[in-house]
Amino acid sequence: MKLFIIHGEHTLDSYNRLQEYIKKARKNDWEIQYLDKDIPNIKDGILGQSLFSKERLLVLKDIKLLSTEFSKWLKTNGKRIDSNLVIYHNGLILQKIIKSLPTAEKTEEYKITKLIWGFLDSFFPGNAKNAYKHFHEITKKDAPEFVFAMLARQIRDIYWAKVDPKTMEYPSWRVGKLKNLASKYTVSELEELISELTQADINSKTSRGNISDSLDFLIAKYLE
Repeated sequence: MKLFIIHGEHTLDSYNRLQEYIKKARKNDWEIQYLDKDIPNIKDGILGQSLFSKERLLVLKDIKLLSTEFSKWLKTNGKRIDSNLVIYHNGLILQKIIKSLPTAEKTEEYKITKLIWGFLDSFFPGNAKNAYKHFHEITKKDAPEFVFAMLARQIRDIYWAKVDPKTMEYPSWRVGKLKNLASKYTVSELEELISELTQADINSKTSRGNISDSLDFLIAKYLE
């Protein structure tokens, strides 16, 4: 088995890279199989052979399937699996999970820029000026929709750090940073902000608003 791992905080770049793998497989007339919970026995799906004697590309996009038992099984059986397996995650895969897997042919981590991290870390009450400056600097190169998606996930994580940090599976330094940001909000403020982010997303997708204007409004409302 040839294993490829694609992950990272820059979810747009990592997703586009996954699509390149899939596009190349289709061009070469490979059989493509997605491994998910709908497969009665995922191990049988991996060990199975192509019905048409084609090269196979297996795609796993749910890292919750990578249990300790399943990872050990992959290591034990990897040599007798005649397929290419791509493990994709729209976020960062912890190193302990990567190390539990068979040695990958290639591991690709897509990182977000320091400028985007600067914006995410600047998004807290009383810091509107800096957040506004960072946001409009970022959107000279990155799409506002991507920045919005990153912010929505950041606010979700801040809320998580506020109400139940013990269940977070991020590195300790990341949890500490999120807890620090969470201390600047009340629970009700975060719940209201999450609701407004959701509505802004809906408005954008139904042509009732645009993301740039929505983020400008939210910065003014919550960060002044």
